[in-house]
Amino acid sequence: MGIKLNSMYLKQNYLQVIQYADQYNILDDYGVLKVCQSLAKVELFDEYETCRTELEIRAVRQNGSIKGQVAGDYFTPEMTTAVFEAMQAEVQLGLGRIDEAVSLSQQSISRMENEPYSMTTIFDVGMIAYEATKVLARAQAATQERGNILSSIEKIKALASYRYIGDENKRVQLIKFNIVHDSFISALLAEAYYSIDDFEQALIYSNQTIETLENIGTLQNSLFSALTMIDTTYTGSKTAEGKLQKFSDTMFANKLLPRIIKARSELELGNFAAASDSFDEVLSTLLITGMPRLYFAVLHDRGRVAEALGDDDAAAGFYRQSIEVIETSRSSIQDDSARISYVGNKQDVFQSLVRVLHRNGNIVEAFQVAENAKSRALVDLLASKGNIDPLPSDASGNSAARSLIALKALNADKNLRERAESRSADVAAYKSAVQTLKATAPEYASLVTSEPTVLADVQKLLTKGELLIEYYEAKDSLLIFSVSQSDIQTRSIHAPQLVRLVSDFRQSLSNITSDEYREIGEELYGLLLSPVSSEIDKASGLTIVPHCALHYVPFAALYSGSEYLVDMKPTRVLPSASILQYLEKDHREDASLLVLGNPDRNDRSMDLPGAQREAIAIASRSSASQTISPAAVLLLRDQATETVFKQTASQYQYIHLASHGVFNDADPLNSRLLLAQDAENDGDLMVNELYSLRLNADLVTLSACETALGDVANGDEVVGFSRGFLYAGADSIVSSLWEVDDQATNLLMQSFYQNLQVMSKRQALTAAILSTRRSYQHPYYWAAFQLTGAI
Repeated sequence: MGIKLNSMYLKQNYLQVIQYADQYNILDDYGVLKVCQSLAKVELFDEYETCRTELEIRAVRQNGSIKGQVAGDYFTPEMTTAVFEAMQAEVQLGLGRIDEAVSLSQQSISRMENEPYSMTTIFDVGMIAYEATKVLARAQAATQERGNILSSIEKIKALASYRYIGDENKRVQLIKFNIVHDSFISALLAEAYYSIDDFEQALIYSNQTIETLENIGTLQNSLFSALTMIDTTYTGSKTAEGKLQKFSDTMFANKLLPRIIKARSELELGNFAAASDSFDEVLSTLLITGMPRLYFAVLHDRGRVAEALGDDDAAAGFYRQSIEVIETSRSSIQDDSARISYVGNKQDVFQSLVRVLHRNGNIVEAFQVAENAKSRALVDLLASKGNIDPLPSDASGNSAARSLIALKALNADKNLRERAESRSADVAAYKSAVQTLKATAPEYASLVTSEPTVLADVQKLLTKGELLIEYYEAKDSLLIFSVSQSDIQTRSIHAPQLVRLVSDFRQSLSNITSDEYREIGEELYGLLLSPVSSEIDKASGLTIVPHCALHYVPFAALYSGSEYLVDMKPTRVLPSASILQYLEKDHREDASLLVLGNPDRNDRSMDLPGAQREAIAIASRSSASQTISPAAVLLLRDQATETVFKQTASQYQYIHLASHGVFNDADPLNSRLLLAQDAENDGDLMVNELYSLRLNADLVTLSACETALGDVANGDEVVGFSRGFLYAGADSIVSSLWEVDDQATNLLMQSFYQNLQVMSKRQALTAAILSTRRSYQHPYYWAAFQLTGAI
């Protein structure tokens, strides 16, 4: 069976291979390996993890080895480790985790360079090195570091030197490696040269590869047929279109990548007509639909060709198809951070579509595509949590809901091959069912679907006089959408210096002896707010939806030249306009308050006496208030444990945490709030632990350091405390953008809670900032805090 699946794999018939994913009991080790590799290729990530676990179990049973494709032959432990590293590198590359892909592929290649291969393992050693080198070249291409890419090119060339030197009667092994070289290596070189913008060399190598495959000699023809088990009566192998695969089909499959590089090189060299024909030839076969990593990119490039030829309508169509491929692959990922990175490295497609739509005046769709590119994983999570209400009672809504449920059940019953083959059709059917359900039972639809909110839905959720300002960065341009209940406007700003300005502004704010922040803040104000100043003047309040580096901007401190934004309008921020539909759900109405202050960390240097005074003052003020519970619960020092928070936080409408917060720049999901430890928990409340909580809070206040920060991926997924508490069930979060001053924070927080008795959350925070500014004029002291969520 392993030989049969290897035949399909070498023909790039990954959809045929993965149909055996639920038949591990009949597969040998080599067959399981081919299933795992194919699942990685078609980006069915969860199923890949199951397959990898199965193969790992077999390897452990066999002292670190797996059985090869020849009877009695086993991979050495080094080969086994190398093949796992190569597969993991492929998966990490697909998820956009470039550094991990580079590291794993380099480790795999190094192992194979030092492996003393035998006659029976030479082909597998070469293929493992080839697979890893292919990932390395593609991953390093994503880094745009020319030196590393040139190094990869040398590794590709060195791969051709793998040869079996031994018994002259075993020349078949040498011929096999010549085929690997002729059929695969030059294709890799074409891709590598393309990645360093040497399009002439890329075109030469891609044409050379295509010519080699078209002119394979008689000996190699017959050998390749035997090697890949081309006899369809034996293998039953089929193409992605369902036809029995012939030798010519196999040749076409192996010409696919060089044809793509050829088309891309023609595009970059300005040969648009030739590129159009080349891309159309690639898209004419359904084989590529089983390779989503290539498919979405080819569709994107075909759109670029159409755009270059002046056909924006056709370009937009190809960009939409590319995004659909991305979304269908993303839907197979369950891990939250993996979903983030997967879409994060594919933002060029979204930017291309937004650019074309905006240029042609299609502002509404441009806004909706920009929203689709933002915070998709968060929207998915918010849509999937909680209990689902009973089916709609009216006939039309009930019927629409049942149709959607039936469609999901039908898809769940499909095997992996059927799911991969029908993903595009399934998405179309799902979208149609969702639209029907939204029209007949919109409230129920919001509970069971995670379709990006359309403009009309966003406008309905804005309050009277509210202005939503949404930013979208595309290369050196910044699009600014200004949305009210009845209108949408857009501006395009050339802002190549934006990231530098944000960094300089934050740095200037940390120097309390300088007023340099005013000059930089005024420049940022001119870029971000002046273009929509007329709309701001008319608004009663602002909702800011940042993008990329703008998530780190303290908007309250932007300076017009005469006043700060906080002086003009009360402001909140949202990670995405789409989450508006998940805010202000039913919460507790008893105005109960939980305050945790200055948790005991068994380290005197970690004590926060100011935070303790703040916690006591807030609890005392609340207990004396007629509008917030007279029975506020105050937990200090060793009582402020992670355990009591996890066990009781769901009982409170208001939660206040006055403690240290630690943002982990390298791994944002492991950022943490520092509480007291006990026998059950270590006291580190991690962001990833928030996803298992079910809060019922109207407001969570994080009076700690750096709690509004998060890693901003290219997909604009801010992985931080605010996002975690939103998912856990909080309507609003007050958090900080940098390490805050103890005394100023105490003053600000007491004012904030006093204001809450008579004001909305947004107005209360704005008033508290203005009050604090009377004592602490520099923005460092008051501009860090922001409101995220409901107002």
